[in-house]
Amino acid sequence: MAAVDLAVQLRREDGDEVSCFAVKTRDLPVKPFGAKFTFEHDPDGELRTARFFGTGAPSGTLPAIEEAQLCIKLELHGSVNQSRIVEMVKDAAGIGRNTTLKAIRAMVEAGELIESESANQKFYALAEDGSGDG
Repeated sequence: MAAVDLAVQLRREDGDEVSCFAVKTRDLPVKPFGAKFTFEHDPDGELRTARFFGTGAPSGTLPAIEEAQLCIKLELHGSVNQSRIVEMVKDAAGIGRNTTLKAIRAMVEAGELIESESANQKFYALAEDGSGDG
């Protein structure tokens, strides 16, 4: 199985500026950064060139709950108990227990996570996994 070394979320508001946030890093942390996106098309409308130019740090940061949700989507494989998810998000993104539990609850309510219970433990699996059993 391949491992993800870096996952980045790009946010584009208006114009060509994007904000880039690392949501998963394997070794050294990657601080948020900004970039300008430029591109050219050929006469047939096909993309000819595309470039990103660094512009420094973005004005805002990714909300912690959203960062926890992205981390869960990237890291969760199969059915995992709640404590393990909290530990996984803490290790990957440095996000605490309460924020992670809020992220889990929001994902269950949105249908992104399947929740099941077994022997006083809650288990979660990504909805597309189809393995919501404990």
